[in-house]
Amino acid sequence: MRFRPDRLTVLIAATAVLGVALVLAREATYGVMLAHDSINYVVSARNLLSGEGLTLYNGRFYVIQPPLYPLLLAAASLGILDPYHVAGPVNAAVFGLTAFVVGQYLRTRMESRFLVVWACLAVALSVPMAELSSWALSGPVFILLATLALIQADGFLTGGKTRHLVLAAVFTALACQTRYIGVAAAITVGLLLLFSGKGGAPLRRRAGRVAVFSLVVAAPMGLWLLRNYLLTGTLTGDRLPSGYTLPTLLGEFVGRLLHGGLLYLDPPWIRRLSLAALSLAAIALAAAVLAAVAAAALGCVSARERRAPSDWRPFYVFGGFGLAYLAVLCSIMLWVDVLSVQSRFLVPLYLPFLVAAVSALDRLLARGRQGTLPGSVGGPSWLGAMRARAGGKGIGRVAAALTLGAMRTRAGRKPSVLAAVLTVALSLWTVGQVVANVRAIGRANAHDLSRGYGAQPWAVSETLRYVRENPLVGKVYSNAAVVVSLHNHGTGPCKGAPRQLERLLEEARNGMHVVWFEDYWRRRPYDYGVADLRASPALEPVAELADGAVFRVNRAGNP
Repeated sequence: MRFRPDRLTVLIAATAVLGVALVLAREATYGVMLAHDSINYVVSARNLLSGEGLTLYNGRFYVIQPPLYPLLLAAASLGILDPYHVAGPVNAAVFGLTAFVVGQYLRTRMESRFLVVWACLAVALSVPMAELSSWALSGPVFILLATLALIQADGFLTGGKTRHLVLAAVFTALACQTRYIGVAAAITVGLLLLFSGKGGAPLRRRAGRVAVFSLVVAAPMGLWLLRNYLLTGTLTGDRLPSGYTLPTLLGEFVGRLLHGGLLYLDPPWIRRLSLAALSLAAIALAAAVLAAVAAAALGCVSARERRAPSDWRPFYVFGGFGLAYLAVLCSIMLWVDVLSVQSRFLVPLYLPFLVAAVSALDRLLARGRQGTLPGSVGGPSWLGAMRARAGGKGIGRVAAALTLGAMRTRAGRKPSVLAAVLTVALSLWTVGQVVANVRAIGRANAHDLSRGYGAQPWAVSETLRYVRENPLVGKVYSNAAVVVSLHNHGTGPCKGAPRQLERLLEEARNGMHVVWFEDYWRRRPYDYGVADLRASPALEPVAELADGAVFRVNRAGNP
């Protein structure tokens, strides 16, 4: 039997392919981008393939992140390709798969096909998500696995089938094995299993489900943490205490969100218009929601309607995960030092909040033309009851006016006010995303801003050329870790703080090397430079070049 996808499936798949193309366009000139965390993933995958196990550039065991992403890179390389070269295609494919999965899920939970297609476009055109996917980082895989876990949890709560519960547990476990913050997905699904479910299952049964789910999620993580403790004496590696207070942390979060952390729109005039239209839509929706609450309080909604199964579950599932992720992220950053709030930490919030918002809009708009809210199961609709109250007096009349003004309907037509405002807001937002993508792709392919493997500054670097032509004996420590660790076999970084340099020199053995590079991208000096290295009695110069220098550790009497 030949598979013939319907037109909506084709549209969803087309948006997913668009997302893949946008990610690959960012990598067209210099390849996948590289951050300091990329070293851990790529080098540990290389070491795994070479038989050295999950170890880092400096020979230490890989514990600072969970193991799934380097394992994925090693498996995708098939033992033939460099794990670095498969990171770009893998992340692009994961991004496209995420857009497709979200679209297929929403089509089963929403009535508006327009909103389904737009939600897929909102994922595919998301500048923050596409940009994250163009770096050799585990974020895209984590987003996909967390999304699959939430979808399966929703499926279980809706249908009560055991296979959905098992899959939710498996995907949650995999998300935790991709990033430690996957515990946010475990918390979300666990609470959903405990406090909601089909048919009002007794508390004992719900607690049993949570116990089974927790066992499946905790078993692999427990084994990984036990391995870490036995090999290194720590669970997740050495961590410095955080320097954040709650007010400063929240201030940075707000700053990142307002400056493109999630809503990345170009040019400025579209950003202003889009945000204004979205604000009007939010006000109209708030009026409708408040009026619905007032209707329930005033008895306009029957007890039978209030007990009806909720069609708002996607809103609660994905919105709840977004809040849990934000809470866990704040807790982690108040506990350990992660340097600063980076936009990539906030990108996993984009998808859950998008799905929550779009599903809520669909619920408010889906059956306006029938004058009912989804979930009502007969009897007079709450809009009909509000119309009846509109001719009365007092607070009932006010609530009715708010409701009918925000969701004014006519026979055979969708709600006029919300539909018009929403269409304008989403159209402006989409145009802004298209323009932002074009500019972001241009920046990613500009040599002065790219950190890809083949970036032009590295291609002309005398220090890098020296490292390539003279493989350095022992371990290599550098303030430009990405360059050295990926272009020289068996290497590693030391970040640019003086106290870290002192610690490096205390631990370093004779024969190790320190490589200092000029900072091509940030255009600012490091905390230490060639003069500081030259002044150290534990180092002897090997080569001083136009854009860097190489030193050898030579401590008298220290073998």
